[in-house]
Formats: sequence, C-alpha cells, structure tokens
Amino acid sequence: MGLDEMVATYLDEQRSQRFMADRRSSAHQLADELFQQLNRRKNSRKERQRKGPEIPIYVVVLASSQLVEEEPVLPLLLEDAEMVDTCTIVISDRKETLPMQCQLIVEVGQGKGSYTLKQEDGSFEQQHFNADILSLDKVDSLARYMAPIRLKRSSASDIPAILPLFEMMNIDSIDAFDVKQRWNRNRFPDSLPVPIGVRAGGKKVNLNLHDKIERRGHGPHGLIAGTTGSGKSEVIQSIVASLAAEFHPNDLAFMLIDYKGGGMSNTFVNLPHVVGTITNLSSSLMDRAQISLKAELVRRQKILNDAGNLQHIDEYYKLLKHQNGQPLPHLVIIIDEFAQLKKDQPEFMDELISIAAIGRTLGVHLILATQKPAGVVDDKIWSNSRFRICLRVQDEGDSRDMLKIPNAAWINKPGRGYFQVGSDEIFEEMQFAWSGAPYVEQNDSPGRLVVAEIGLNGKRESVLTGSLSAPGVQSEQSPKQLQVFINKLAQAAQEEQIERLQGPWLPPLPDRLDLDQIMKDEFGSDLIQEVEGVAGIIDDLPAQSQRKLRVSLQGHWAVYGMPGLGKTTFIQTLLMSLARKYSPDDWNGYIIDMGRMMRDFAGLPHVGAVMMSEEEDRIKRLFRFLIKNAAQRKEFIAEAGVKTVAAYRRSHPESLPQILIVIDGYLNFRNTYPDENEMLEYLLREGGSLGLTFVITSNRISDIYEKVRSNIAHAVTFELADAGDYYYAVGRPSRNPGQLPPGRGLVKGAIPPLEFQCALPAAGDDEVRRSQELRNQISTLSKQWTGDKVPKIEMLPDKIQLRQLLPAAGEFIARTEHTPFSVPVGLMSDDLDLFHVDLQEGPHFIVGSPMEGGKTSFLLTWMLSLAYYISPAQLQMYTVDTRYGGRGIGQLEGLPHVQAHAGREEELAMLIQCLYDQVKQRSNMSGGPSLVLIIDDADALSKQLHDFTVKEQLSAIVRQGRDRNVHVILSGVPADFPGFGVEWFNDVKSCQSGFLFGTLDPNDLSFFRIPFTESNNAPGSLKILPPGQGYYIKRKYARVKAAIPFDDYWNSHRWITEIRDRWHVVV
Repeated sequence: MGLDEMVATYLDEQRSQRFMADRRSSAHQLADELFQQLNRRKNSRKERQRKGPEIPIYVVVLASSQLVEEEPVLPLLLEDAEMVDTCTIVISDRKETLPMQCQLIVEVGQGKGSYTLKQEDGSFEQQHFNADILSLDKVDSLARYMAPIRLKRSSASDIPAILPLFEMMNIDSIDAFDVKQRWNRNRFPDSLPVPIGVRAGGKKVNLNLHDKIERRGHGPHGLIAGTTGSGKSEVIQSIVASLAAEFHPNDLAFMLIDYKGGGMSNTFVNLPHVVGTITNLSSSLMDRAQISLKAELVRRQKILNDAGNLQHIDEYYKLLKHQNGQPLPHLVIIIDEFAQLKKDQPEFMDELISIAAIGRTLGVHLILATQKPAGVVDDKIWSNSRFRICLRVQDEGDSRDMLKIPNAAWINKPGRGYFQVGSDEIFEEMQFAWSGAPYVEQNDSPGRLVVAEIGLNGKRESVLTGSLSAPGVQSEQSPKQLQVFINKLAQAAQEEQIERLQGPWLPPLPDRLDLDQIMKDEFGSDLIQEVEGVAGIIDDLPAQSQRKLRVSLQGHWAVYGMPGLGKTTFIQTLLMSLARKYSPDDWNGYIIDMGRMMRDFAGLPHVGAVMMSEEEDRIKRLFRFLIKNAAQRKEFIAEAGVKTVAAYRRSHPESLPQILIVIDGYLNFRNTYPDENEMLEYLLREGGSLGLTFVITSNRISDIYEKVRSNIAHAVTFELADAGDYYYAVGRPSRNPGQLPPGRGLVKGAIPPLEFQCALPAAGDDEVRRSQELRNQISTLSKQWTGDKVPKIEMLPDKIQLRQLLPAAGEFIARTEHTPFSVPVGLMSDDLDLFHVDLQEGPHFIVGSPMEGGKTSFLLTWMLSLAYYISPAQLQMYTVDTRYGGRGIGQLEGLPHVQAHAGREEELAMLIQCLYDQVKQRSNMSGGPSLVLIIDDADALSKQLHDFTVKEQLSAIVRQGRDRNVHVILSGVPADFPGFGVEWFNDVKSCQSGFLFGTLDPNDLSFFRIPFTESNNAPGSLKILPPGQGYYIKRKYARVKAAIPFDDYWNSHRWITEIRDRWHVVV
C-alpha cells in the first residue's frame, strides 16, 4: 500500500487497533477519537506549560485531507499544533492545495527535492536536496523488522493498558475456578479485601470495604468518578465481581441502583448476591426503597440486640462461626449516575446518605458513581466517603474535586485511573479490571478455527471457520468474561442450594389479585367472638412485610374513591370472604345498592336483602328493623351484665349474629333518604357495641358529614380527585399517591397509611368471566346452606289477602299476650309483622281516606276478623251504610254478629233507638257482649242527619259507651268531616284513635296529628298512597297496610257461611 493511499497512521498503545484509515467512515471514527485527546490537551494547556510538552507527541499524516476537512480535529492539527503537542504532515499532488498553515513545504520530484521554511520574522529559508527513495518492498521489510520491537517503559508506563477481569483473578478456565472453596474459606469475614486492578509493576491493588483501619479497611463508603467512555461502569462491574467471587451470598449482598437505564442491573440479574435493583425506569420503587432501607437498619439493629446487645456486625459473625443464626450479609449499595438520582429523587438521596452514616457498624456500605462530582457531591457525601476512585474526568476542575490534583483530566486510556484512600493514605495510579473482555477457553483441546481478515484499522473480520482453533483468535460471538463468571456463580449457588436472601424491600404489590390467593388458611371457628374478612394485601414497607388486609366487623368502615377504581369491588370481595369463611348463623348482611352493582349478592344465604335506590319501602323498613334490633340487643346485653356483643357471645355461643349493613353510594342515599340518614347517625353511634357494622362508600370525603364520619373508626381509600382529601380519609400519606392503578388504595391505621391492593371477588380473565364465576360461587354457597334463613326485608305486598293472614295470625295470637278483642287486620309496613287492632284501645275509632282510598274495604276486613275470632255471644255489631245500597259493609249483614243494619235513612232511627236502649240499660263496666256501631261514610251522614232525637241518642251512645263496653267506628273523607257543632262526631274524634289510608295530604295528616314529615313534598309528586296503605293512630302513629277482605273465591257469601259454621249458627 502506498503512502498516498493513507489518511492518518499511528498505533495505539493497547495494540488493539491501528490508527489508520482509508475510508470516510473509518476516517471519521479515527478523527473523533483523536479530537478528544487533543482537545483535552488544549484545555489543560496552562498546567502543562509548567511541566513541558505532553508525551507522546503525535505525528499525523494526512494523505487525503478531504476525508477530514469537515472534522473538528482539523483546526486543532493545523492551527493549534504546538499547543496540543502534535506535528501534521499533509500530502498533496499540487502545492496550491496545501493548507495555508503549513510552515514547512517539501517538494519532491525525479529524485530531487526542495523545502521552504517560513521564519518567525516572516522571511523564508529555502534549501535543495537529493531525495532518498525507498521501494515499497524495502518499506515493507523495514516495517516487519520493527514490528516486534517493544520500547522499555518508565515505571508509570509499566501499568498495563488493558487488564481483563480473569487475568486479575488468575482464572485461565472458568471450569477450573472453584468458587465454592473461596466462599467457604471466607465465611463470616472480619475483613473484605478484594483485588480491583494493578498498579505500576503489575502488582495488584485491593479494595477493602471494612470500616476499621486496624483491619486495613478503606472505609465502608466511597466515590467513583469518570466521564463517558472512561470505563466507570466496567470498574463498578469488576468490583461487584471481585466481591462476589470471594464472599458467600449469605455474607455479602448487593443492592444496585442503576440510573443509566438498567444496563448494570440487567447484567447482574442472575448473580446470587444481588437482592435488589432499581433503575430510572422503575422510579416507582424509590419510595419503597426509601422506607424499606430505613426498616432494614432497624431490622439489623434488632438482630444485633437480640444476639446479645452486639455493637458491630463483626461480633455477630464471631457468634455465627459457632452457632446457627439468621443470615446478616454485608449490604453493598451501589448507585451508578447518582447525580441524576439526586436531581430526580433528592429526598431518597439524602436518606441514603443518612443510612450510610448510621449503617457503618451494621454492615451497610455505599458506593456512589458519577460523571461529574462538581455540584453533586456535597459535604455530607464527602465526609462519609473515605475512598475514591477517579477515572478520566471531563476537566481539571473535576479532577481536583476528587483528588486535589488535575491529573485525572489527562488520562487517555479507558480503565486507567487513580485510587485514593483518606488524605493520601493510599494514592495509586492503576489500571482497573475490564469485565467486558471476551472469554476464550485456554486449553489444548481442538476447537473452532477462525480465519479473519485484518483491515487497515486493525479490526478483524471472519472469512473462514474451521474445526480447529488458532491460539489467541476468538470469534465475534465470544461471551464476555463477566457473563461467564456470573453464570458460574449462579450454578454454584444452585448446586449448594443457596437461596437468594430476601432483599430490603418486597416485590411491588401486584396489579391484579384474586380472592382465592388470599383465602388460604381462612377458616371460621366454632365460637365466633369477632367476625373479620379479608379484602386484599397490605404493603407494610416499614415492617418489611406484606400481609392480608383484614376487615374486622368490630367497627364501621368508610370506603372512599373516584368512580370505577375499586369501592364496589372492595365490598364484593369483603362479602365473599365473609360468606366463604362464616355461616349465616355468624353474620347477616343487608345491602343498599345505590349503584345497582350488587344484586347478585341477594343469592347469598347470609344476605337478607339487596335494595336498589328506588325501593323506598324496603329501605325505610330496613332502618325500622335495625332500630328495633338494636333495642332488643341492648336489652339482651344489659340482662347479661356485659357491655358489648363480643362479651355477650363469650357466654352465649349460640347467640346474636353480626349484622353487616352496606351502603354503596352514600351521597345518593343521604339525599334520597334524609330521615333514614338521621337514623344512620344513631345506629353508627350505638351499633358498634351491639354487633351492627356499617360499610359506607363515597366518591369524596366531603360527601360524608363530620358528625357521621366521626363515628366510623376504619377507612380505606382508592384514588381521590383532591389530593388533600387523603389526610382526612386515612391520614397523611408519605407522598402524594398520584394516579393509582385500579384496586390500589390506602388503609387507615398506620402512620403514614399503608398501601394495599384490593382482591377481585372471583377469578376470571375478563369482567364477564369473573361475573359468571361469582354467580357460580354464590349459587354453591346457597345450595350448601340448610340452616335457618336470614331475616328478610321483603317488599310490602301490593295486596294482602285476609284469608291468608288469619291462619298465621292464629299461631301468632296463641304465642303472644294479645287480648281476645285484638284481631289481625293487615301488616305493619315497617317490618311486615302482623297488625292487630284492639277494640278496647279505642274505644272509638275514625277511619279516614279519600274516595277509593280503602276505608270501606278496611271496615269489611275488620268486621270479618272480629267475627272470625270472637263469638256472637261476645260481640254484637250494628252497621250503617246508607250510601252504597248494600254494596258496602251491608254485604256482611248476614254475619251472626250483626244485630241490625241500616241501609236506608228511615232504618237508621230504629237502629239507633235499639242500640241506645241497650246502652241505657247497662251500668258502668257491666257484663254482656261488646257492642260495636259501625257507620260507613259518616261524613255524608252528618250532613243528611236532621233528626234531633237521633243526634241526641247517637251522642249519648258515644259518650256513655266509653265505660259500658260500647265502641263506635266512623269512616269518611277527612276533608269532608264535620267541624264544630256535631257532638257525636267530635266525641269520637276526641278519643284520638283511628286510621288514615290512601293519602299523604298535609291537611289529612294534620287532622290525625301525623307529622308533616310523612308527607311526600317532592316537586311534582302526588300526595297519595295505595288503597289500604296508611297509618294507625293511637296517640303515636304506625305505618300499616290493611288486608283485602275478598278475592275470587272468598266473597261475602262464603265468608258468612264460613263464620256461621265456625260458631255453629244455624239460619
């Protein structure tokens, strides 16, 4: 090859690459590397002026300057040659194309030559000469003759330019490397020396991370600095490899924080010593790591204290040599690019420094690596970093920051650097090990033969692969020494059954969790004193544990979070865990489902009702049921002489089940049911000790008033719209939770509150499959239960048939203390209990309703019920019905109890006269049958009745009948009831006993002294009730629904026949 075909030629000291190029691409690579070297020299000019020129002086030959004319190195070569200690020879065919900066021009032609030298004063010196001409063969011969020559180097140059990792470790073959023997030899170390490189003369340099000087320790913490390309990451990897080769995974462990994208942490993923990694791609782990590392210090302190109040990890290792104990490895925390970490996570970085300062005696070590120490390494870091490793840095200022001298800025070899301990207690220039060197098996066995073509730049390209190998030749696919080394250690750990130790922090919570995964070992007991379910997994970083989120029903729970993030799922999971763990004898559930997502749970045998938002009747009845149940429980507990239901259960195994009430969607409930919300406050306050537990969900904490929230002891929250609400919901978090994944939340209790992942109630890959699996599980639980059913909150029937009511009423009367004149006429609307009316409680009654409101139907029902239960000898009825021509209460004229019936006005006087005579004959509280006067549509009669005698007699019957076992029942439309002047009506009204059906009109309510709150005042709503539904008034009021007397089979004729037969009356 002729010299005119070359662009630039020189050989680097590593002899791994010839600095020659003949193409634009290779010329660019060569020029870029040369620019870095020369630019550094230019920047350090002032320092070098005091010490003379820098060695080596570079001679650069440009045979085709066009290939580098756009490269930034060209101005340095032509204009700043003396400043950067270089000499540039430019070769050209024509003198006119030479750069103007050339000071010496040599012209050669036909064996003759001349040179022109420009003097400092501007003059030119010119000389002629005969040129020596060498043939290419002679040049080639001379080059080959000089190729093996190695110049004797000074002591500084005795440092090798490259130090492969295995060469430093004296490993010829990885198969012959006995790592197990090394680990066993160094068990429970009292010092930590490992080689990290060589200094002048090839002598190894050790790094000892021990904190005690008497053990030749270099300190537990240190700094590594090096700019891009200096070999910093390779040095870190070599340190890790050296420590891992010497010490057992139970004696030394690594935590790697790689803020360069995870390259280092990925490299060591299989190393058995690595117990934790963090990268800048997993910044969410930072909070976990910060909390967990503090907890790790506490754990280590506890281990030393429990072992005998030890003060240093070395003392613990002395004990472990003679007795078994918990492994406590030296924990080496290595952070690559901690400058970026400090910028992104300043609090975490400060915490790490504090941990390092405290953890010295606990076996915690910290190695920080950065490109540029200026502005990053503060006084805390300097004071805690006893050893320093400085590779090539960007400028002399960085070098002075690290070493107090500028030398590190002049380094031009990767892996070359300085090792300093303390104030120059040790100061060595050295070559650090290269972990990325290719691994070539050194043995005599035949292997692959690779024939490679060596290019002008020294790079090899394989052109032929044979069956035999040539010494020193490896393919491009040769594995790196570090990877081979890691595989060897991983294999040794597996063979020795060495399990990787638990790291300082547990894995992050899963994004998805099924209830089946946390229901293992969850069984109820025969004696249930406290009912608790599970709903997820808590991430307790301070305690370095992950445990089940247990939901105790000893107190109420609030569940907060924006829609769609887990509130309803939390409740579903809680219900399923309770249903799988306990029987319906242990707990009963009632669900108010304002979001319409819980209706499947109505199939659980534990659940008495699932009520939608529009089921006003059932929701109101539920709260009446709860109030009544709470009062009963109070009595039971008081009689037992205890204060809580838990104490009561200890002495009454077969006793009160826990009652769980779920309100899913509290804001809607509060706005729709204000009266029940008032009851809720009472139940929250009193119910906890009585075995009543509420679980309430809300989108915002402000939706639940403080007077309600103050009675709720427990809370969980999923993501909230307002970050400030977390404090009021569960306590101040350690950080702003930000955007949480679905099912992720915080639980109240610890300070700060702990994070948890809510489990799904059933397994399945998608919502459809999970819903189907949930239904299957509910169906299975329902089929398995054969015991007593949970009290239901049924809907109030649209129609209550009297005939169906009477048999149940008979059983009820037999086991209660109802008087003979207390008969069933319907159901209580609040709890669906039988509704009885006692004639003697009146003694007179008014039955009011608007037209078609059910008053006449109720009178028929009452008459039939009285006749069914009370014999004609005990009860006699007189009926007045002048309006319907026999189609009203006159239908029952054939009952044996009916003594007279007035269907026309002219019959009224005779009926009243007959009844009046009987009343006059009776003395107060005299014997004889009860007399009942029933007047339907008394409002109309009061307007039609003009006979003064009848009025007087009617008034006398009402007044005197109170004490003479006489009862008067009047019905009518409240709006048409007479006012002043109708004495007989007012006397009945004064008894304040009666019924109101079919209306919520405030005026009608006022007539019967029922509070206006019962009136439905919603805009546009009709103030009516269904016929037969209304109120029973006796001083207080009760909600009732009257039974219907007739159906297709049980008409008036059949009833009369049935009752006659019952009392053996023959007509």
